[in-house]
Amino acid sequence: MSFWNLPEEIIDLILPEIEHHRDLVNFACASRLCSQLVVPRHTEYRVLRLGTVHCTHIWAHLARRTDLACNIREINIEQVDAAHPRAPSSLINDVDQEKRDGEIEEEEMLRVLAKMPRLKSFSWEHRFITWPEPRADYRYFAPKVFDVLQRVGSVEHLRLETIDEFKFNEPIEECGLWKMIHLRSLLLTSKRDWPPQKLLVDWFNSLSCLELLSLPPDIFEMHHSSLFFPSLRLLGVWSSYSDINQAVLTFLERHSGIEGLTWYSHVRAPSDIASNFLPKLRQLHCRYDFFRMLVSRTEAACLPRRKIESLSLISRFDEGPFVDECCNSPGIDPVSLRLLSLMNHHSNQDVYKLAVAFPMIEELSVPRLSGQDFDFEEFLLGVEQLKYLRVLYQDVIWSDFEMEKGGWDLNLDPQMQLIVDERIQILAARCPNLVEVSHPKGYGHRLVLSRDNGEVLSQVEKAPPRSDFELHNYSFGW
Repeated sequence: MSFWNLPEEIIDLILPEIEHHRDLVNFACASRLCSQLVVPRHTEYRVLRLGTVHCTHIWAHLARRTDLACNIREINIEQVDAAHPRAPSSLINDVDQEKRDGEIEEEEMLRVLAKMPRLKSFSWEHRFITWPEPRADYRYFAPKVFDVLQRVGSVEHLRLETIDEFKFNEPIEECGLWKMIHLRSLLLTSKRDWPPQKLLVDWFNSLSCLELLSLPPDIFEMHHSSLFFPSLRLLGVWSSYSDINQAVLTFLERHSGIEGLTWYSHVRAPSDIASNFLPKLRQLHCRYDFFRMLVSRTEAACLPRRKIESLSLISRFDEGPFVDECCNSPGIDPVSLRLLSLMNHHSNQDVYKLAVAFPMIEELSVPRLSGQDFDFEEFLLGVEQLKYLRVLYQDVIWSDFEMEKGGWDLNLDPQMQLIVDERIQILAARCPNLVEVSHPKGYGHRLVLSRDNGEVLSQVEKAPPRSDFELHNYSFGW
């Protein structure tokens, strides 16, 4: 039987199994009928990225059209207005549109969530009041959301800010949050009181499928010896004093299978790191002193070089020219590194040194030097060594530009635009794989390069939203 001869109800069951947006677009391009089946029912109804205001009409619309709500895979509710909003604009009637600035109806939102059997990711920034107008009971609403999500049973990725603001009804043990035991990603932040400690630890230890974890430091300080996640691969944590650092170290020693670590500490790393510490580590985002200690232990023990693929380093300026030390370290495999991000550096020669030491870099993020110290030609001598470079982030190539970065005006004066265009052409000629550079004025935008018959074109595009469930995007994010 031909696909087109299948009953409409069967086709409606098949299309939701197409997970990726690119595959949906490819299907839509196959024919006009294919396009009618997926646009906009699936292309616009997979991801919701909303603020806590000016979005009431979306919930009202989905409450009425549960046939569309059931296609949602990801929900991200951000503070006030979403930085990268994404919500359906088609198929919303005038009645729902009139509710745009209204007040969110609790029961309406809960009904919508209950009709999302394919929801995989739920992210909620809860630092501020959830409704346009304050309500005395708004903090009691969160546990109701958890109850619904637990009954739906499909959520695998959960991020909550800030859990200590939630108010749990008695008995607290009955809240659906503690029954969500099939999570693969969990990111929590907190500043004050937590639920009962035993309840929290029992929940953590029930998460046998958890692969990505980010917890606030007080949890590590209190419970590092009683927590174990057998499937854990990615960990994010920050710490502010040495006792927490030691607790994190103990936790890491019990989870030797970790492949990605984001660890930002306000104090120096512990000195008693074992030579075989985290042997599978591939992603590392940390202070430079921890990185230095890690690779020096590897070198001293004559172990194989660490195959770090993604590296983000924070260093203080008073630590001196750390780039030389990083480039000359025998403890790291130079051809494994693909992504490198520095929070500061000291001279024009740093990029050249990094390029020679790590020739396979595909993404490089280097901040600007002071304008009088920057030499574009000298910078080019470094980047042209990177034959595989695709992405160049931060502002190093615009270090000699003097401009205001406040506001949202991305327009450049004619003289500056000529310089930008000239540099883009030079960079593209020296780096044949380069496709993206940062915008001179920033503001979350980028210049995307394309090549047409030898001519290089650049187009300003808004940077894509960060995923809440990728470890690198959570680096230094607290």
